[in-house]
Amino acid sequence: MNCNEVLELISAELDGELDKEIKPAFYNHLSKCARCKSEFELEQITKIFISKNLNRTFTPSHLRNKIIRQIETETKSYSQKDSILSRIFNLPRWQIVTAMAGSAAVIIFILLTLTTNYNKLNIAPINNNLIHHVYNNFNGIVDQKVIPAIARGNPESAQIYFNRDINFPAFLPPMNNCKFLGAMFSEYANVGTAHLVYKNNDEIIYILEVTLDELKNHRTLSVPDDILVEAKKSKIYFDNRLENYSLAVWLHDSLLCCAITQIDNQKLISYLTNN
Repeated sequence: MNCNEVLELISAELDGELDKEIKPAFYNHLSKCARCKSEFELEQITKIFISKNLNRTFTPSHLRNKIIRQIETETKSYSQKDSILSRIFNLPRWQIVTAMAGSAAVIIFILLTLTTNYNKLNIAPINNNLIHHVYNNFNGIVDQKVIPAIARGNPESAQIYFNRDINFPAFLPPMNNCKFLGAMFSEYANVGTAHLVYKNNDEIIYILEVTLDELKNHRTLSVPDDILVEAKKSKIYFDNRLENYSLAVWLHDSLLCCAITQIDNQKLISYLTNN
């Protein structure tokens, strides 16, 4: 059983409709494929969340019959189902696409309690400029239009998630006096990226990490030369071209790390380091 077949069968298994003869092959694949297992867990947790938080509304019989007739007469125009979050909430995914869940203790992460006292960023459309991705992702988080799907209870479990499940060398800064909100992994044009979200009082700190080798080898994501040069020269480089925003860029081992928030540079440094 391949990945496409397993992804097609996830909803059937969660609805209790999967044929018993298929289940062994289904779960055998999940035990070997971290990404399919992540997708399964994401849909499973989402279904639990929805069943506990959304009230069922019954459709009038005439409308229900009309819908059934329409479904019966239409043919499927797609071979692979969209993720359950897209189908139900119709929310935009991360602009750096293909968010993958972890394998254990994951929960749905919805930022309904974030402050809305943020200035709207006016950034160029998503392209291969990594800095644009950082600004746009941050803007989407605080504007509650881009919602991280996966949260972890603590940084330690997130580190295990990256190291064991994803095999990505993520760096989780000390983030003194900050509350850890979530972590996830995604890909943009085959370039893997780690995402971390923290909160201090009402201030959100978003961190994006990518390996230098990925930037060099794939060239589908890039960093402006001046920023990369400064990051290599300094322990930490701040780009303050946008008023009221602090964008920190630094190198950590094999990673290029970017952090953005609306606090001042010195306070951000105090969060990112032990000094």
